Amino acid sequence: MKKVFPLVFALSALFSGQLLADPESDREAFVKYFEQRFPDVALENYANGIYALDKPAYEQWLQIEEFPPYELAIEEGEQLFNTPFANGKGYADCFPDGGIGIRQNYPYFDTDRGEVVTLEYAINLCREANGEQPLKYKKGPIASISAYMAYTSRGKPFAMDLGDDPRALAAYEQGKQFYYSKRGQLNFSCADC
Repeated sequence: MKKVFPLVFALSALFSGQLLADPESDREAFVKYFEQRFPDVALENYANGIYALDKPAYEQWLQIEEFPPYELAIEEGEQLFNTPFANGKGYADCFPDGGIGIRQNYPYFDTDRGEVVTLEYAINLCREANGEQPLKYKKGPIASISAYMAYTSRGKPFAMDLGDDPRALAAYEQGKQFYYSKRGQLNFSCADC
């Protein structure tokens, strides 16, 4: 028992230190890991996801992009985005730059609300502010509107700025804990994939 306690204490201190690193240190660690693991892949190519590592899949993706299967959803999202609310306003009135080319700014920590705001949540906040019912999450109209807004932001790097609000750092740590926590039947974490 005397030997087990120091070992458990040391392991918990090690992992808690990893989980309490600041966001910039986490970003630097991710960059370093991928630079060492895949030295021939340029950092900006990771914006293409798995296609950065799989050249045949990347070439196949480029061919698919000639006639993208998601085009109808983007068109539906654009139509929904441009349809005015009953009060005459629309989504463009709720977002900077009229909601075009802003996907990379989400999620962010809203200091006034004291919470993380995703693009989909912001879409529903916009609807509610204009007297409309919120949309159901994950599929249907909200997915199409979100897809359209994301499509207008293609190629833009995501922003990562928590500012100096301690609540933002706490939300970041909570998300990080979730990302690394094992769960489910196969005991995987988001990080495992």
